[in-house]
Amino acid sequence: MGAEADIIFAVVPPSDSWLPNLGIAYLQSYLRAKGFGSSFLDLNLMFVDTLPEPDRQVWVMRTDEYWRDTRKRARFFRTFCAAADGLVDALLSHDAPLIGFHVHSLNHQFAVEIARRVKEKDPRRVIIFGGPGVTDPALCASFPPSVDHCVVNEGEITVADVCAAIRAGGDLSRVTGIYTNLAGGGSAFRPRDFVKDVDILPIPSFDDFPLNRYWGKRIPILLSRGCVGRCAFCDVYSRWEGYRVRKVEHVFREIVTQVGKTGWNMLHFNDSLVNANPVELGKLCDMIIASKMELKIEGLARAMRHTTRALLDKMRAAGFWKLQWGIESASPRIMRLMNKDQFGDIAIVKKNLSDCHAAGILTAINIIVGFPGETKRDLDETVRFVVDNQDIIDQVDALNTCEALPLTDITLNPQTHGIYFPGGEKSGQLWVGTDGSTYKKRLKMRARVVRALARTRLNYGFDLAPEIERAKSMKWVSRFLHFAH
Repeated sequence: MGAEADIIFAVVPPSDSWLPNLGIAYLQSYLRAKGFGSSFLDLNLMFVDTLPEPDRQVWVMRTDEYWRDTRKRARFFRTFCAAADGLVDALLSHDAPLIGFHVHSLNHQFAVEIARRVKEKDPRRVIIFGGPGVTDPALCASFPPSVDHCVVNEGEITVADVCAAIRAGGDLSRVTGIYTNLAGGGSAFRPRDFVKDVDILPIPSFDDFPLNRYWGKRIPILLSRGCVGRCAFCDVYSRWEGYRVRKVEHVFREIVTQVGKTGWNMLHFNDSLVNANPVELGKLCDMIIASKMELKIEGLARAMRHTTRALLDKMRAAGFWKLQWGIESASPRIMRLMNKDQFGDIAIVKKNLSDCHAAGILTAINIIVGFPGETKRDLDETVRFVVDNQDIIDQVDALNTCEALPLTDITLNPQTHGIYFPGGEKSGQLWVGTDGSTYKKRLKMRARVVRALARTRLNYGFDLAPEIERAKSMKWVSRFLHFAH
């Protein structure tokens, strides 16, 4: 298949081994519809196979807080470099002239290293970076010359145009949507409009994916692209133009197709907010209920006034078993600074969680610690809210320190949020607050929340559970030592 491919896509470690990559599946199906061939290699899974068993458990993208520890990431990068040549050889065994890497905020260092080694062995290969880590031309400028082009934002039409240009001789000067490292220095960026009608895109293809290796056993799917929210810490509204919802008939047809092909009956909505459009979500649920398909569905949600108990009951009847609510903070002041109160205050948060739990849907929450300006009192309000509402909160899925992602309001307007970057960076975890907030202090705040959660009867997400268990053990050790003395 490699000899027939115009491009080979690669997922580079550390990346998600829970779900197959939906973005690449969209790219492959669109290219196929336009007459181009593509292949896919999951270098992340290939690298995991080279690790000793204890390290394999760590190499799961869902442990985001682990990977944001620069020292731990550096240690694994050294391990990665020792195995990198094998990954490069696997890529070069395919004859495709184009190699496209899926890049995000935690794997770009690894992608750059693979690209460098590919160019050393075969300078003729054209290297393209794309994905959520390539959202801004300014970010693209940080990549070395071994990265020929960056596909900025949506990639289906852009990558097809790149493939056509390579077939025609390699002149990409007329292709829009790419950032180019020019020979001899300098760069060029030609923006492209977003896909206004997302229903023109064919059903994503997972034909090239080793589906048996993704331990989540879930089908990733989208009802929409973009987001109706404007949270200060989130980059979705910058990466995706507006909010574009798909026709539910197309989504339902995709569900039927993917369930039939994969044999999986679990769906994971990759939408920023699955409940952003209650009318279309309700229609989709009606179609699923009428089909009598037995599905287990999950997704991310946000507290909103229009998310009613009736809608949640319908979602449960359609197969929704879990909603992951991004409450982030229960402090009204921090919610306001985050712009999390855009669609509802803390009373709406509590009502949505209560209705979700009563509907029989597992009610999980996410928390962000150390948002710019957050005080001990603010954080205590969040902890108190969680502790006081254990009867309606089933699980804490994520507990993250606040990262200043590129193209978020935090990084675009740092003075407004009272932060700066002392090391010359423009994004990341190492921002400093004018109130004295540092990454080290934010980690201590997070540790305090972990200790508080360890006293509750809640369940916890995959990456958080081991920390909670350690905190519980330390609590009993402390009590033993106290009585022993």
